[in-house]
Amino acid sequence: MLSDIKPENVKAAIEYTHEHGVYSQSTPARPMAAAPTHHIPDGTRPPHVCRPWEEESAAYKNLTGDTALVKKIWQQNDAAAYNYLWTTVLW
Repeated sequence: MLSDIKPENVKAAIEYTHEHGVYSQSTPARPMAAAPTHHIPDGTRPPHVCRPWEEESAAYKNLTGDTALVKKIWQQNDAAAYNYLWTTVLW
């Protein structure tokens, strides 16, 4: 956290989000999809990663070409997504 933020303001923001942070209280029109089957147990995900390359690349059946370049770009985009989620959605 930034050093100039008052703890009571953070508490108020969290309480407001808990109370009002939903789009709808109604029943969904269609059943929700089942939760994804892939799950990384708590504490084993690398830091600053949304979806590890090893997990993502396992879904590719035929990855050809410069796989190191694909991995590098995936990791850069994943890091950007992590940063976005951390600074915008979770903050």
